[in-house]
Amino acid sequence: MEARLTTEDCKDLRESHYLLQITNRRALLRSVHSHDFYEIIYLLDGQCTEKINDVDFLLRQDDVTILRPNDTHAFTSQSADANLLGLSVAEPEMRKFVEAYGLEKMLGQPPFFTLALEQRYALLAEYEKLATMEPSRRGARYKIILGLFVHFFLSKAEISLGESPPDMFLRRISEIHSFENIAAGVPALVRLSGFSPAQLGRLMKQHFGVTPHQYIFRLRMDAAYELVRNSSLALETISEKVGYGSFSHFNQIFKRCFKISPAKLRKQSELRTV
Repeated sequence: MEARLTTEDCKDLRESHYLLQITNRRALLRSVHSHDFYEIIYLLDGQCTEKINDVDFLLRQDDVTILRPNDTHAFTSQSADANLLGLSVAEPEMRKFVEAYGLEKMLGQPPFFTLALEQRYALLAEYEKLATMEPSRRGARYKIILGLFVHFFLSKAEISLGESPPDMFLRRISEIHSFENIAAGVPALVRLSGFSPAQLGRLMKQHFGVTPHQYIFRLRMDAAYELVRNSSLALETISEKVGYGSFSHFNQIFKRCFKISPAKLRKQSELRTV
């Protein structure tokens, strides 16, 4: 029988109605358990497999799930760099948001959605403010962070966890993460998936909440950001490596996406590693 965690078990939840944790790449809880409170799981980095109500789901960077009271879950695998933020919310506190935003029907299944880059930055900015505050003054900031998650959820098309993506589809999609396939873009994604462009579009929207073009764009930008920060490759070479033949076009897109140019990010990274 699975363990059950309650609000009474945690002083922070009991007194402030919130508990925020960042795992800092530690081993995630593998034993199946449930709660009498809500828990928002946000994958900051890496990937992991989470079993929710006896179904396995592959979570990647910036994926979010909302666990309801009595949902069972456990983490069955994780990458070495898996790092997640968990926001636990007491049921009476979450009920205020559910009623205020009319979320009852939308929470019929544990929701799954993916944050855009600007949403990630907005959320982390609020977390950084929270981290500098005295515990007794954090109540309003917790509400802001929960409000952001609710707002981001409402801004996405509802994606139900009632159906798992086909295993073969997930395995094939995972092959797109090589630089060769990232550079090739959507045609490579179509080829690897084994589906027609129309079928792939429907599956990507249903299970990931994005179009194939949006998925490739995110992979390209994530890869470019890591290469700019952590490699000595020329910026022009990075542009070509992630699929942009025109460096000026890549430079514009990168700056629009991250609010900083590749050259400036590279310079900042060099300064931090001295």
